[in-house]
Amino acid sequence: MDSKEYGYGKEINTQELVGEIVVVATRLSGLEVKGKLRAFFERTQAITLSDYNITMRQDDDTVKTLEKGDIIFMKQDSWLTMRAKTVMNRKLLA
Repeated sequence: MDSKEYGYGKEINTQELVGEIVVVATRLSGLEVKGKLRAFFERTQAITLSDYNITMRQDDDTVKTLEKGDIIFMKQDSWLTMRAKTVMNRKLLA
């Protein structure tokens, strides 16, 4: 069974994720930013999220909200990866 059937190895165009709720893992362990992806700047690898929520995972596995806001701009040096439910659920498969 080819793993590509389940979406593994499938290339995702970042423009397909605009408007989706994404979770961005930062360089600080346990610190994540969740929000709606408004823009992905290919050249600088920067992102803009709206209706964002910054959370920190505590040692006892609870999550503490640190900040909420309307718009956040993140440069590539402040984030590592981005997760989106669309990709995780393989909705983009033909």
